[in-house]
Amino acid sequence: MPASKERSAISGKTYGLHLIHQYRRQLYGISMLWIILYHAMLIGYHWPLPLFFLRIGNTGFDMLLFLFGISLFFSYSADTHILHFYQKHVLKLYIPMFTVIPLFSYFYFFRNNYLTGAGLVTKFDDYFFPLGFWTGANSQIWFIPVLFAAIVLFPLVFFFIFREKENEKYIFIRTCILCCIELVIIWHLKMFCPEFYNRTAIAWTRFPIFTLGGWAGFHVYGRKKIPALMP
Repeated sequence: MPASKERSAISGKTYGLHLIHQYRRQLYGISMLWIILYHAMLIGYHWPLPLFFLRIGNTGFDMLLFLFGISLFFSYSADTHILHFYQKHVLKLYIPMFTVIPLFSYFYFFRNNYLTGAGLVTKFDDYFFPLGFWTGANSQIWFIPVLFAAIVLFPLVFFFIFREKENEKYIFIRTCILCCIELVIIWHLKMFCPEFYNRTAIAWTRFPIFTLGGWAGFHVYGRKKIPALMP
């Protein structure tokens, strides 16, 4: 992007929200680095960073999921064929994962004596494919199932919120309604299915963030501008 155009995108009075999409790779990188530093702290590494910043490291995944909602809005707006959408994003999710399986398997399963080669396939299925987390086979590797669920649900989110794209007021109202529905579902799970909720709460509590990311994607896609907080 030419420097003159970039300067015009950020004026002294407004910010163009399309810059979020333009620099999405850098923002994804920040969120993933935040997650890595947080988990490294949990296993004993110490970083020359403010402790508060590290203690809220799970916010890095909230940031990632919010950006993911924006990205899915762009993708689905470009091609609303559901099967194409699923194929594209499921492959994007799992192909990078399969590239690190051999290393992960060695260090996590064999090095720690969790199992021998005979049980590797079963254990791998529990940890990396969507049902393992929701059925209780695995409660640690939760982010892959959550991203998978976000991909599967996004066409429904899109249909519910963005039926009338020309009316921003109704889009905002439907976004609030959907977030409220999600919060009610979370509350019911906590009250009536406490064992299931306690095992999967780390995922359920993040779906409203993903929904808000989809709503933000509408404004980013429309190149909306917002008032600058600083001149």
